[in-house]
Amino acid sequence: MNDFPASAYVFLHPCRTFEEFVVGPSNQEAYDKARSISQGPQPKRVLWIYGEPGVGKTHLLQAIAHSIITLYSAMPLCYVGAEEFAQESIAAFKDPDAGVLRDFYVKYGDLEFLLIDSIQLFLGSWKRRSWKRFGKHGFLFVANDIIKHDGEVPRYLIVTADRPPSQFPSDVEGLAIRPLFCRQTTDVVKIESHDQALQFAIQRHKKRFRRARGRELPAKSLVEGPRWN
Repeated sequence: MNDFPASAYVFLHPCRTFEEFVVGPSNQEAYDKARSISQGPQPKRVLWIYGEPGVGKTHLLQAIAHSIITLYSAMPLCYVGAEEFAQESIAAFKDPDAGVLRDFYVKYGDLEFLLIDSIQLFLGSWKRRSWKRFGKHGFLFVANDIIKHDGEVPRYLIVTADRPPSQFPSDVEGLAIRPLFCRQTTDVVKIESHDQALQFAIQRHKKRFRRARGRELPAKSLVEGPRWN
């Protein structure tokens, strides 16, 4: 068994791969950048994928994780949802002397790839103040460590969000967000809303896939197009 953190496997859907991602004009650039970062060294340490709900951000993020695991079996990688990451960060920074902060450093301090889904949950407006404060602390600590890492082996942070870094507050409670994710460090790419042709292509792909498997798949197994009534 590879020495990956457990969360590298927990949330990866087996169908959310590059092979099952339907590409069109609205997501071509994001797809290309995702493919590129999963296959070799990149000039920028952060890939920030954003777009409205249902355009395939989570699928693309998981496809990157699948590709890295397949190509580099011993690569230290962790895929984690924003909720889980925020909860770990809250536990670590609320009581730094309890040993939880050390565990947080150990888990995220040596990763070569960290993938976090839906980071707007703790960077944007959120009803739970502790999520915003301590979630930011953990995220910015890890992001800063990855971006400023100067070792022989590069480290990368790949995230999804509902907006680009420029639309988040530049400084909240003393924590700088936008300055860290500048043009020099971050590749920002948007997945646009799907046009009608891509919507139909996704539906056709789903039908072919279901027929090939001989069973119905969950609604979110493949690229998530706009909801159909």
